Amino acid sequence: MRRPYIGVAYRPQLHDVILAHRDKIDVIEVMVDHYISGGPAIREKMEQAASAYPVVAHGVGLSLGSASLPSVDYLNKVEEVLAKLGALNYSEHLAFTKSASLDSSQLLPVPRTPEARNILIENVASVQRQISLPFLIENITYYFDYAGPQMAEFSFISEIADATGCGILLDIENLYINSVNHKFSTQDFLSGLPRESVRAAHVAGGGEHNGVLIDTHDRPPREGTLCLLREVCSRWDLATIILERDEGVDDPYCIIEDLDLIRSGIHSDGPGNTPAIPG
Repeated sequence: MRRPYIGVAYRPQLHDVILAHRDKIDVIEVMVDHYISGGPAIREKMEQAASAYPVVAHGVGLSLGSASLPSVDYLNKVEEVLAKLGALNYSEHLAFTKSASLDSSQLLPVPRTPEARNILIENVASVQRQISLPFLIENITYYFDYAGPQMAEFSFISEIADATGCGILLDIENLYINSVNHKFSTQDFLSGLPRESVRAAHVAGGGEHNGVLIDTHDRPPREGTLCLLREVCSRWDLATIILERDEGVDDPYCIIEDLDLIRSGIHSDGPGNTPAIPG
C-alpha cells in the first residue's frame, strides 16, 4: 500500500508554522480564490510556501452545479494561479454557489437528479478542456435534502467521475457528518464509489449543535472521522491527505498535533515518501 503525502491547507495565519515544520508536512493545499482575491502580501506568502512544498490546489468559485458553464474568465485566472504556484492538481466542490442573478457565497448541495448530473458532467468537462491538470471533485456537507426522488450520493458522484474521468477528493469529515445527520451507511457509500477514482482526502474537525453535526474546521478531527479515514486508506491508495483547520488556531502549532493525530490514526510513522503526487 502506498503511503500518502500528509499535509495541510495553507492559511495565512498558519504561514510561519508551515514553513517551520517541513519534517511534519509533506504537501500543502492552496486555495486559488485566496490568491486571486488576495493583495500583494498574501500572494507573496503563498508563493513562498509553494516554493517550499509540493502543492495541490483547491477552489470555491467554480459553482459546478450551476446551470451555466463555468466562467472562462475565472478559469483563466485559475490557470494562471496553478502555473504560478506549481500545482500538481486542482479540485473543486460538487456544489453550486450562484445563479445568473444571485451569489449565495455558500456551498449549496445540488439536487441529485439525472438532469443535475448531466449539467455537472458538462461543467466538469468544460473545466477539463481549459485546465490541463488532473481535476478532482469533492463531496460537501449538506444539512437538507430536496423534495422528490434523489439518486444516492455515491451513485451521483460515481456517474460524474465515470463520465468525465475526473478524480474524487473524498472529504472524510463531510462524509461522516452527512452519514450521522442523514442516517446512512458509510460502508455502502464507500463501496459504491469507483475503484480507481478516489485519489485524495480532506480531514477536519467539526462541532455539534442541538444534536446536528456541523463542519466547522475549528478543532482536532473527531474519532469517528479518524476511524472512517482508516477505512478509506484500507480501500484506496490515496496520493494526499490534507488537514483543513480554519478556526481555533490561537496557537497555530495545533495543526502539528492534528497532523500527528492523523498519522497515528492511519498507522503511518512519518512523512510520505512516494516520488510523485498523481491527480
